[in-house]
Amino acid sequence: MYVLQVYENLRRIAIIMSEKFSLKWNDFHSNASKSFRTLRGEDYLQDVTLVGDDHSQVAGHKLVLSACSEYFKEIFKRNRHSSTLVCLEGMFEKDLKDVMDYMYIGEVNIFQEDLDRFLNVAQRLKLEGLLEKEDRFGGRIYTFRKKIDNQDYIMDLGAGRI
Repeated sequence: MYVLQVYENLRRIAIIMSEKFSLKWNDFHSNASKSFRTLRGEDYLQDVTLVGDDHSQVAGHKLVLSACSEYFKEIFKRNRHSSTLVCLEGMFEKDLKDVMDYMYIGEVNIFQEDLDRFLNVAQRLKLEGLLEKEDRFGGRIYTFRKKIDNQDYIMDLGAGRI
């Protein structure tokens, strides 16, 4: 009888031990976003420097850049140095800062006269989040969100703008 009871207790323990529990970080996405934003303003853990044609330098984190850009991901896959320097021909300090703000903060404020340039840079760096598609005439259309009076609007920029 005692052996049967011990066996039954061990069986219950085995069943409890084999159950999986799902532990979820409730604010994961907002925390990750907040962490990226914080990293943008900090000068530690940086392991890449972007250099523009005007010799401007902007430091960043390979992990963030890789997550936001297929272009950077491919560079970092092939280059395993602990501190990397990436020279970006045709880009200047403003371009670098706008791209970094977009990747770290998830948005950037661009004047209309600078929008075409930013979209071309974004396409070159293959930035995530800007949706590019072809229109029926084979031109490019970029879809993006615009906030007007705290309202989000989804807008398309047609082929004639790029």
